[in-house]
Amino acid sequence: MRLAILVTVYAAINVSGLVLLRRSMAAAPSLAAAIGEPRVLLGGALYASSFLIFIASLRYYPITTVAPLYTGSVYVCATLAAWLILGEHVGPRTIIGIAVVGLGIMIVPK
Repeated sequence: MRLAILVTVYAAINVSGLVLLRRSMAAAPSLAAAIGEPRVLLGGALYASSFLIFIASLRYYPITTVAPLYTGSVYVCATLAAWLILGEHVGPRTIIGIAVVGLGIMIVPK
């Protein structure tokens, strides 16, 4: 149960950071102009915070569990967020990939 909560919090924070970074970078005229944007700073802080959760999780769980679960959950959540929030195209191959990764996420902790 604790691992499921950690994975969920990690994915939510990580993907929130990625969405903020993507929106900020898409709207900025240049990389230099984006650096001082509050959304870039908040997105970077969220992304970095998710890494701290990843590191803390390694104290309690094996890397063979943490790495696939966290990476896979971000892949699935980031793709869904890109489609639902950012309006990015998600094709059939991506949907199949998400299904396979989702299956792996359910198998790994067993």
